[in-house]
Amino acid sequence: METKECAGLCTEPGLAAAHAAYHARLLARARRIVVDPDLAEDVVQEAFLRAWRACGSFDPAGGPMVNWLLVITARTAIDMVKARVRRPPLASVPPTRTHSAAACPTSTG
Repeated sequence: METKECAGLCTEPGLAAAHAAYHARLLARARRIVVDPDLAEDVVQEAFLRAWRACGSFDPAGGPMVNWLLVITARTAIDMVKARVRRPPLASVPPTRTHSAAACPTSTG
C-alpha cells in the first residue's frame, strides 16, 4: 500500500519554510551540475515550482523532504543543461560588415 501525503509546499507558509530551510543546499547542488551561478538560481526556482506542482506526490516513506527536493533539483539542472546544449545561447558579438564601401557598385570613388 502506497502512502502519499502533501509535502506542505502547496501553501504559502509551507513553501516559504522549505525555501528558507533548503534554498542554500539546493543552490549548492544546482551549481555543481550547471556551474553558472545565474543558471543555478533559475534551476532552484524551477525546482521549487516543480515541487509545488507535485506536492501531493511526496512520499515520506522515501525519505525526508530535503532528499526529495534535492532529486527534483538535480533533475531540473540536468534538464536545463540538456536544453542549453540543444539551443546554445546567442553570442553577443557584433555583426561583421560583409562588404566594403569600395566594392559597392553605387559608391563613387
